[in-house]
Amino acid sequence: MNKNEFIDELLSELSYRSDEGYPILTKSTHITLISEILDEWDMSGIKNILIENLIEADKNPDDDKYSGIGGNPSRYVKKSDYAKWQQNPDEFTGDKFDKSDNGKYSQVEDDGTKKEPEVEKKPTTFDASTPDGLSYIKSLGPNDAAYQAAVKAGHIKDTDTDDDTEAGDDDRVLPKVMNSNELGKVISETGDSDVKNKMMDVGYGGFEKETGGKPAPGGPGSAFNEIVSGELALILEKFPDMTEDELADYSHKRFGNTALGREQKETKTLAKNPDLEKRRNAAAGTGSHTKPQFPAQHKQVEKERGTYSKSRVAAASAIQKHKATQQRIKNLQSNKLFGTETKTHPFYGASVSIDSQVDMVTNANGNVYLPDGTGVDKDDLIRFIKAGGGGMNPSDTATFVTDENGNLLVQFHSDKTKTSDIQDNSTLAFEEVNYNSYIEKSSLSDEDKVKCKEINKDYSARMSAIEAKYNDQSVPIANKLLQLDKNKISKILDEDEGTMVQNMNDAIYGETARKSGDLSKINKKWDKYLPKGANPEDLTPLQKSEMINKFVADGGKLNANMVKSINKVALQYQKENPDTLGLDVKKLLSEQRTEVVKTQREKIRKMNNFTVDVDGVSVGAGTLMEAEENIRGFHLTMMDYPPKAYVKGDPSSITGTSLDVNMGGVVVNGEVLRGCLDVKDTTEFKQKFKLIEEEELTYDSEDRNEEGNRTGNVTGKKVFTYVVDTEGGRKELGYKSYRSKEGASGKTNNTMTYSTEMQKCFKSKS
Repeated sequence: MNKNEFIDELLSELSYRSDEGYPILTKSTHITLISEILDEWDMSGIKNILIENLIEADKNPDDDKYSGIGGNPSRYVKKSDYAKWQQNPDEFTGDKFDKSDNGKYSQVEDDGTKKEPEVEKKPTTFDASTPDGLSYIKSLGPNDAAYQAAVKAGHIKDTDTDDDTEAGDDDRVLPKVMNSNELGKVISETGDSDVKNKMMDVGYGGFEKETGGKPAPGGPGSAFNEIVSGELALILEKFPDMTEDELADYSHKRFGNTALGREQKETKTLAKNPDLEKRRNAAAGTGSHTKPQFPAQHKQVEKERGTYSKSRVAAASAIQKHKATQQRIKNLQSNKLFGTETKTHPFYGASVSIDSQVDMVTNANGNVYLPDGTGVDKDDLIRFIKAGGGGMNPSDTATFVTDENGNLLVQFHSDKTKTSDIQDNSTLAFEEVNYNSYIEKSSLSDEDKVKCKEINKDYSARMSAIEAKYNDQSVPIANKLLQLDKNKISKILDEDEGTMVQNMNDAIYGETARKSGDLSKINKKWDKYLPKGANPEDLTPLQKSEMINKFVADGGKLNANMVKSINKVALQYQKENPDTLGLDVKKLLSEQRTEVVKTQREKIRKMNNFTVDVDGVSVGAGTLMEAEENIRGFHLTMMDYPPKAYVKGDPSSITGTSLDVNMGGVVVNGEVLRGCLDVKDTTEFKQKFKLIEEEELTYDSEDRNEEGNRTGNVTGKKVFTYVVDTEGGRKELGYKSYRSKEGASGKTNNTMTYSTEMQKCFKSKS
């Protein structure tokens, strides 16, 4: 793995584990997660250097400009004057400074009277009277105060006009950034436009609080890509010759200053914007990018780099969506199935979006077509749409096209930001249900189906029982916490920048009450644990922690928020007090985690005692179950279309001809899958599918015993590597990992990810 791949993988893992769903490299809880991840990856050797750099990057750069000279309150001089002050402190006539709580240095007289603060001279690069400065301020957009000031000063003309075009350097017509009333807004006229605009206005993190509804699954990056790629595809209808660079720049200027735009984090491997890099270097000045000369400007550019990188992802996705849509429209028109006046309607993946899709299908006055020109039954299509996000319909966005005759073209997309994204994330319980459906539709005899289902039920129950013990590990820990130093626990809670207190509030008051800010009432089960004379709204974090610990110690029923609050406090306490025993939840879970992986594999081996005929080839039933999981999780049914086609009465058959998997502009369809896997369809895939058990465990330490075996706690494990044996050699499709979303102490899910080999092949064919 090269440096860029390592950084990309680390940020992806951090995003997966974090509560926010995206990395915040200045946040202490995220730095802690990075530490845990690097330990688990056996990269403790680089951990300290990396974390020191992150911490160093967040330090006040002004600290390097001043030296302390003592006093009460403390006084400072410029580092360049420090030697003069040392020579004769009493006669020193240079400038003296004090330092505020927020790290700001202010010049003071000897008696402590403050002078006016030094005004930092801005570099000409950010001066509106200079070409570079004007370019910078224009890039901030009309909503920025600096932009408006430049308008008032006459440096920028207020072009609040309906004309949305401008001439490019090569005389091509390009879209203008929209006026101040439209900037940051979607222009698509769909039933979910309000939802998309609200997401832009409040961001992914503020969406639920603002609306009371949940956003589409994913995070800020996926939301931005899903919404913006659809909007940019509309721009391409008017300006089809725009390059990816131009489209990304347009997206950055149009959406960069929205709340959702400001949530974006940079994808390091993507191409940079030359203007942004020029401004970034100018902001660094005589310093470095970790200690810039002009920190405010540098911080602004860093944020814009994040938005720009995700704009590139959306631009690449939009180009592919536009290309496919236009080709499909032409095909329908050439077959006299579609009119000449068309209108495109991009949809996001929220529940309102699904309802809007259903409404458009219901109200269509003409025929409804799949991308290959096949007419589709409305009832089948509505069932398919309502299943969006899982099951037979894995899509999270859609693009519909209407014509003047009331005809409708429907297309569905599974949007990812990059090929290395997790393709599927499922629980063990979900897999049990899936396995039963695969067994039922197989060619096993009725008797063997019953036996395989019994094996599935038995081993799934074993794994569920093991996972159920995860929560039980919190009981002795809760008892232990009640015996420990209250002052130390209180300090941990008061200094926490994560979700310890939030978890406790959700446990005691309920999530709804916590979000509303009403902490005046508690459930009756907490009454006996409420400190005497205390009101619920006045409880300290320590009191809340003790209430939960006492409740659990008394045998109260555990829930996820209680478990999280107990385990998080315990882990931090042990970290700060390593000699304390009985708090290492990682150690308590290690054996169970290893046992679950072992049990998953045993289930497959047991099922492999039964064989299934797959079009003349004998395949172990267990191996076939995992092949079917691959077909579901990686959307491999696309390989079957054509020659297979939509069948009325079977909504699942819509997937093959209507789904595009778009990973940041890398499109994976049936043709690409067939080429990369070297199989013609899912039947041949099942015949040649193999499982490899690789002992790739992740641990929380590098310690080994005398025999050289690892002695740390197991935090995760690769369950299977998936390969296909063909005449051209072995093709590695991907792998399944059993891993925790909540770090080493959390419950685990199975995830499926494409192999590096497969990712390279997809990119080569895109």
